[in-house]
Amino acid sequence: MFHVEHETDRLDVIGEGLGLELDDAQKVALLRFEAWLAEEAIPAGGIGPGEGERLFDRHIADSMAFNVGISQDVDTAIDVGGGVGLPSIPLAILRPDVEFTLVERSRRRSDLAARAVRILGLTNYAVVAEDVSRVDLRYDVALFRASLPIPQAAASLEHCLKPKGTGLLAVSRQWDQPDIPSAPEGITFALSREGDRILASPFWLLTMRYS
Repeated sequence: MFHVEHETDRLDVIGEGLGLELDDAQKVALLRFEAWLAEEAIPAGGIGPGEGERLFDRHIADSMAFNVGISQDVDTAIDVGGGVGLPSIPLAILRPDVEFTLVERSRRRSDLAARAVRILGLTNYAVVAEDVSRVDLRYDVALFRASLPIPQAAASLEHCLKPKGTGLLAVSRQWDQPDIPSAPEGITFALSREGDRILASPFWLLTMRYS
């Protein structure tokens, strides 16, 4: 992993690229979460054993990149199948104005996420060990990071989004534009390439909205 001083510098670059000015407390929290991923989440099987050398770019910065799709008027967001809190824990650190809910049906991963939230002292974050199809509340934004294929993610929007809500799905980190299926009736898809200045490889973000 990067040295702390180097990672702090990179956080400044990432924040600038996302239009955010990170304060010292946010930087400390992001680096603490990265350390927790290495020290607890990987050994516990919350993320893959080979991820230790790329936690910063592939997990912390990657999660932060979702913020480009979360407007300033958003109040609530649901992280669908976000495992140990990716992308929602980094986003909750960035956006204390937004209430985040992680819905993760794996009890092991949801328990790990809840522990991270306690360690970081996040007050704008809730963890629900449940399948998204059983969620009763509706949110402004739904986040999907490697949790569901595009058709299933689009189908799940009716379970968790408000009528004018937005779904954000990380499609890939490849250089070439990925192929995506046609949007189902009543939903529009918009694919954008993000993070050219802040990530080691492009972040392809699919924005899903009711038409």
